[in-house]
Amino acid sequence: MDTDEAKIILQRHLNNWKQLSYAELADQVKNKKIEVIEVSGPSGNKYCLEFQARWDSEPGGAIRGFACIDDGGMAALVPLSADFIVYPEI
Repeated sequence: MDTDEAKIILQRHLNNWKQLSYAELADQVKNKKIEVIEVSGPSGNKYCLEFQARWDSEPGGAIRGFACIDDGGMAALVPLSADFIVYPEI
């Protein structure tokens, strides 16, 4: 896996998921939605991206968005990952 390329792709998609509202993320948590997409990098390498949102500590509180990426090879055993937290609007 081209780690540098994978990091760029992961961050780009994570930034898109960060744009979701708290309500949209909460809906994903409630429906236990896991988003899986396949993308191609500039090199032509194919990557699998997985995103899911979960309550960070308690229902109705902060939501942690978590994404990981791998190329289906050995990297799938230890994929690159990143996360973010969104807090409820007060």
